[in-house]
Amino acid sequence: SGPPPKAHPTHAQLAAMLMRILKPEKLADLSDYCDVRSGSWYYKDMQKAVALGLFPIVPGSKYLYPYIAVTREEVFVVLARMFGVHSDSRQAIYSFPDWADVSEWAATDLSAMIEAGYVSGSDGKLLPQESITREQLAQVLFEMLTKIGTSLDTTDFTGRMALASDTVPANTTIHGDLLLSANTYSIDLDHLTV
Repeated sequence: SGPPPKAHPTHAQLAAMLMRILKPEKLADLSDYCDVRSGSWYYKDMQKAVALGLFPIVPGSKYLYPYIAVTREEVFVVLARMFGVHSDSRQAIYSFPDWADVSEWAATDLSAMIEAGYVSGSDGKLLPQESITREQLAQVLFEMLTKIGTSLDTTDFTGRMALASDTVPANTTIHGDLLLSANTYSIDLDHLTV
């Protein structure tokens, strides 16, 4: 049945969840990180998350914090990286009364997520240092992804899709965004309109 919705996912659980969506194959060398153990259940997921540039969440850190609960700002930063949501400004965080609680390294990515409409706060606040619940994480992922799949079975799709495939039907049109798995090394996009 799994952990309850109000449980707080750890960095390792976040990495595992995202790697199941992206299905990448490339593995990073984790020998420079002080707190991960080869052979642990999360090790390959962390290798993949580091190879994709999603982890370490705090840039330049030598820690991956596998057993520490992820904060709201950490999740938003990782999702901004994963979906390519960028901003040149941190202006959006200033509309929240607790903007000063946002870490310096997270401010621009968090602003980008606010600007894109993926982060609206909780009771009018960002609460960036609070641990996120599984329920909240699932809600953000649901809002960011309309569909996750290993094949695209329609030639006309509306929404944001994560696709782990090396083929797309000819003359496909996606009204939205297409996120390709790092597995899709040689996908033919000649007949795809996004």
